[in-house]
Amino acid sequence: LHSSKKTYSSRLIHIPIESMRIWGTEYAFNDRWECIILAAFRKYPNIFNPSVRALDVLERRVDERGRLISKRIIGTSWSPPSWAVKLLGLTKMPMTYVSESSVLDLRDKTLTLKSTNFTLSSIIRIDETVKYSVVPGDNNRTLLEQEARITVFKLPFSGSLETLMADRVSSMAAMGREAIEEKSELIKRELESIANHTDSH
Repeated sequence: LHSSKKTYSSRLIHIPIESMRIWGTEYAFNDRWECIILAAFRKYPNIFNPSVRALDVLERRVDERGRLISKRIIGTSWSPPSWAVKLLGLTKMPMTYVSESSVLDLRDKTLTLKSTNFTLSSIIRIDETVKYSVVPGDNNRTLLEQEARITVFKLPFSGSLETLMADRVSSMAAMGREAIEEKSELIKRELESIANHTDSH
């Protein structure tokens, strides 16, 4: 089987004070879960998404169930396009920030990451969930499930902003997959080099 991708269409839900768009995708990597997880933790920096400029670990601990719990702040150089900046009455932002929490469960072989934007959160909120798990029935492949809930608050042009952010999330997801695959190949080369070095001694 080859890598596969399935995307389900976003849908728009209108609520009196806000509107929401839900975007999601699934993708199967042709590598074992252990390798993909290492790649996920080494995802930044990468050549596919150079806008990520800062990554700070706020917390890292093992809980009572033996899971690794992490919290990070991610800073990017991305900012809204000029038309959105003008309509929202904003100033150009040198950095935007996202909070991310993750749970790594070695027993169940899952890594779940949840992130929410700090910047502009009173205007637009993007709640994203990413999960890596073993493809059912195939230990040599890893399933990536990704969903983003995009909520816009009290804006007359919410539909345009939702579409803009959904396109942004989709683009970032594609770059993220490329980065994971690139890091995975790098890890496999490193492991092969270590094995060859060990055998030569």
